[in-house]
This record gives sequence, C-alpha cells and structure tokens, in this order.
Amino acid sequence: MTPVQRSILDYLNAAEPFGLSSHVMIQGEECIAVGLDNGNDAAKITMLNDAGKAISVRIPTAHRLSKTFQGGQGEVTYQLGDDAPFWIGEAAIRNEGRALRVGSTATRIADARHAGFLAAALVDALSAAGFVPGAYKLAIGFAVPNSEIVKESADSEKLVVCDETKNALRKHVRGSKWAITRTDERGRVTSWLLTVQHLIPQAQSVGTFVAWAKAPNGATVTDYDALTIMDIGGGDLQQTNISLKPYRMSSERRGDGTIDIARGLKALLPKAKFNDVTAQYALVSRQALISGKMQKITREVDSVINSYGQDLVGKMLEIFQNTQRYMIITGGGVILLQDTIIDLLNATGLEAERDYFVINHGLASVLNSTGALFSVLFMAANGKK
Repeated sequence: MTPVQRSILDYLNAAEPFGLSSHVMIQGEECIAVGLDNGNDAAKITMLNDAGKAISVRIPTAHRLSKTFQGGQGEVTYQLGDDAPFWIGEAAIRNEGRALRVGSTATRIADARHAGFLAAALVDALSAAGFVPGAYKLAIGFAVPNSEIVKESADSEKLVVCDETKNALRKHVRGSKWAITRTDERGRVTSWLLTVQHLIPQAQSVGTFVAWAKAPNGATVTDYDALTIMDIGGGDLQQTNISLKPYRMSSERRGDGTIDIARGLKALLPKAKFNDVTAQYALVSRQALISGKMQKITREVDSVINSYGQDLVGKMLEIFQNTQRYMIITGGGVILLQDTIIDLLNATGLEAERDYFVINHGLASVLNSTGALFSVLFMAANGKK
C-alpha cells in the first residue's frame, strides 16, 4: 500500500526535518535557496538548515542609523559597504527607529535604506540557519503582493510579474552583490558577501497554497477543486481564488490589513509616539515604551482588536457567506485575530476543517516565505530556471 504523502505544512506543524537542504545546484553552480516575503510590516525569511529543518525569521521593517554607546551592551549593527552603520528590526524599534517606505514593491525597494535592510535581514536568516560568515550566491523566491501578478496578455492564461515590479527587481535586487559586516552586541565583527544570483518572484499567497497543497517533493496532496486564501497582511487583506482542475488563480485586495488596527492603537496611545511599524510591533508584543518605561498595553491592544479587528473579520465573513470554496486563512494578522476569526465563523454555523482552515498563528506569518522557498527547491530539483 502506497503511504499517504504529507504536506509541507504537516511537516512544519510536527517540527520535523524535510530531508532536504537549502544547498541547491542551479545551472551548474551551487546556490543557497531562500524564501523571502518582503512584507510592509516585516520581512519574513525561511531557509533549511543542514539538518533539513525550516528556520524562519521575522524582522520588522524598522531602520535607524546606529549610535555609539559609551557604556553597557551594544545592539547588533550592520554596515553595507562604506555606508553608515545601521540597526534594523527590533534593535531599531528599541532606539526609536523609523518605518521603511510602504506601498508597492517598486515603491518600497527604491527606498535608499531598503538594500541595507534586505542584506542585513538575509544575514540574520543565514546566521539563524547555522551558516558561517562568508560569500554566498543566493537563489531567492521573492514573494510580491498578489496584485503585482498579472496575465501576460488579455487573451492569455499565463501569469507573470507586472512590468513595474519586474523592472524594479531587476534594478534594485536581481544581480546585486552586497558586502556587509555584522557587529554583535559585544563588538565581534563578521563579514558577508551576498550575491543575488537568481530571483524567482511569485504572488505572496501562493506561498501558503504551496505549503498547504504540496508535499516536500512537489507532489500535490489535496483533492480540493476550488479554494480561497484570505491573507491578512500588515498592509493588505488579500483574497486569492484558486481552482485546481485546471489551475487558475485570481486575486483581489479587500482591505488594508492589520495597519488599520495599528493606527487605531496609535490614536489610543498618543504618548507612545508610534509610527506604523512600531505600532504593528506593539500589537504583537503587547508592550510599548511610554514615558521612559516599557509598559504592558494588553488592555489597549484588546480594545482595538475588538473594534478595528471586528471590521477586518467582518469582511472575511461576507466572503465566506457568498462562496462555495474551501477557505484558508493565513498571514501575520492571524497572530492577532485567530480567536476572533474562529469564534465568529463558528457562530455562523461554519465548521473548522470542513469549511475552513486557519493556519496556526505560530506559522501564519512565515508560511508565504516557506512556500516561496519550496518553489525554488522544486525549480532546482526539476532543473528549470
């Protein structure tokens, strides 16, 4: 009897190794396969370590030029080439860092700070996956907003990256060679040279589909005919409809994502002096620096989730009530809204597993990057580029 193949998501939920590696051969040269979801609120990066386990990092899109501390422990600091040293992510947030530019891929990666942020985030991911400092050629599965994937022509079924995004990626990312140093909290310096050798863009929500519907060897492990993925991102609520027989995909932006909740928190706590990225981070961490003290803000977070979050979930409920498709709910917003989503859907007679599936909140924010990683692995295994 042939054993039933398990999905990539099954392996992730069981925290099991895949028996694969991020070391791949593409066009006769060794590269490191990486999945990158370049979200407005955070960059999510997934790789496989040498034991075959998926390692993901989530780095808020905060940036600040670094300062020198006269005493005490420092922050992890990066320097791209001869540019000024800087902090990213939580280190930047702790030091009143500012949000990177939001918007389309083309708008965001034209930000002069973005190359340094991206290179530093990739070094963080490589370090977390056990890679030692050195020179690496990267093959990056690059998740872009669903709306930036379009039909090749009006009468074509082939989906391609829109020209604006394609041209921006060619100019700012593909082929880039980043020499970057990392200085840890104790002043130890390491050097990295990262070359973006291959860049494979795909729609963000396709990453969730790949992880849910595919086995690690690329085989399809679902018998569903039609499904909808509701992806609750930091800046967007995206609805993606997928039909499998034959394969078709369409996407529609249905709202602003968790940024609405974050801006509600900004209005509720003016003393915190939030910007968009620090407000998003405060929603997840449920704490904020106010008047010199790191304070718990659980009550305020619950309040804005109960108001602004209900609006977001209500938009999903409307879609649920008007579709015969199976629904998968994913994205970083699940971290905030999982209980609210499940309570509301169950109250309307919908049944978990039978009618819908909510991605575990511990995986929801990084599943698109995981799917983007496996798209690269599938491509390398099939010898395609």
